[in-house]
Amino acid sequence: MAYEVQENCLFGGWTNTWSYEDDNGVTIPTIFDTREDAEAELDWFFQEMQEAFESGNMTDVPDHYDFRIVEITPKEDNDFYHVQAEHESMLIDKELEAWVRTL
Repeated sequence: MAYEVQENCLFGGWTNTWSYEDDNGVTIPTIFDTREDAEAELDWFFQEMQEAFESGNMTDVPDHYDFRIVEITPKEDNDFYHVQAEHESMLIDKELEAWVRTL
């Protein structure tokens, strides 16, 4: 099993907006091996946002309720992954998702 942090986006709903670029410049969604790792990263994110707000670099801090951690099941071909949230289930094409994020 693996986990991802999702943000509730106005037009995309619950989406994994966290990513990094590999050596070839390809954007890869950030996925965590354990729920604890995802929670630690989310805690660090909110701490950084709070510090930026307090130093005057941000006008508002993101709301905790706009983020969640969900368990995902990578498929063998690694082109798709299955997301299982509390009452949602969907199959996401990683390439399509990456393309949509560039719009």
